[in-house]
Amino acid sequence: AAGHGALGPEEFSVALRLVAHAQSGHAVSPELVVELPPGLPRFETPFATSLSRGRSPGDRLMPTPRDLRKYGRLFMQSGGPMERDRAMPLLARSGLDHPELQGIWQLADTDRDGRLDWREFVVAMHLVRRLRAGQPLPPSVPVDLRNLVSSL
Repeated sequence: AAGHGALGPEEFSVALRLVAHAQSGHAVSPELVVELPPGLPRFETPFATSLSRGRSPGDRLMPTPRDLRKYGRLFMQSGGPMERDRAMPLLARSGLDHPELQGIWQLADTDRDGRLDWREFVVAMHLVRRLRAGQPLPPSVPVDLRNLVSSL
């Protein structure tokens, strides 16, 4: 495959392995080429449409339109933008432990103003969903999720 602009089966396997490592938060390095990743790589559309069928809800990298409607109802029922002291008890209803909730807050409160606006709330709720499904907390808000919420 070298110099031909295409990957053979072995190179494709290595590429998929590295994608899976990157998706689970590891920095890609040559050592990871031979190390088994914690799971299979995930490929989804921005709204996790047909590719998400049959998977657990938290596996989705992106909130679906249905998720966004649910988050919107909860956001409005809770009175809109939320200070930390009002948002944390709501997030704690997820059953996640305090350090996980702290990590979610650090990622979601992007402007560091101590409150969650609509976009930040979507990030927080989706990260809660992913952690409850056994996914690790990413080191930063995934780019696709960040792009989605900036378009809301």
